[in-house]
Amino acid sequence: MSHLRHHALVRGRDENVLTFWALASERQISSRTRSGGRVREGRRKAVARKQPVRRGASPAVDFGALAEFRYQLRKFLAFSEDAAGKAGLTPQQYQALLAIKGFSTPEPVSMGDLARYLLIRHHSAVELVDRMTRLGLLCRTVDDSDARRVLVKLTAKGEQKLRTLAKIHFEELRSASPALSRILRAFRRSQSRRLKVQRQKYRSPT
Repeated sequence: MSHLRHHALVRGRDENVLTFWALASERQISSRTRSGGRVREGRRKAVARKQPVRRGASPAVDFGALAEFRYQLRKFLAFSEDAAGKAGLTPQQYQALLAIKGFSTPEPVSMGDLARYLLIRHHSAVELVDRMTRLGLLCRTVDDSDARRVLVKLTAKGEQKLRTLAKIHFEELRSASPALSRILRAFRRSQSRRLKVQRQKYRSPT
């Protein structure tokens, strides 16, 4: 869960805003005018009319859920940066350890893979691995099937650092789980409303 929020969500960077079409309200309009105990001609039956959906209507956005999501994300990232610093690592070094460990199944992570997971350029990944290798956190090997491909693995020191930080991060996520659950429920409700509007739109006569 820690990697899911910290990696997949950071990877998003620019926020993808979920928009939902507003549900068109239906109004039953019936009018009967009586005069002298008689129903006027032409108004004997109530006429039910559906209010048409106006084109270009403002999309329904759950701003509260989005704001809460961004707040929880910033809060977790700030916690993660602080925890990494206390462990003697930069945030990027912790992310690298987590990516290498998390994505090394079934095959080890290559230098190119690491660059892709961290959303950095290949030469930046090389420089990062160089620094972490000098710190004794990583080691390199050459792919037996392709000598041009460099694989990256955690050392015993890197494993120990990652395990300590991962435990702290899971505890932080556990404390944030109620807020995350509320956000997910809000998104599901919005999705349900959007699908309902789409079904009504397709069923309405053209």
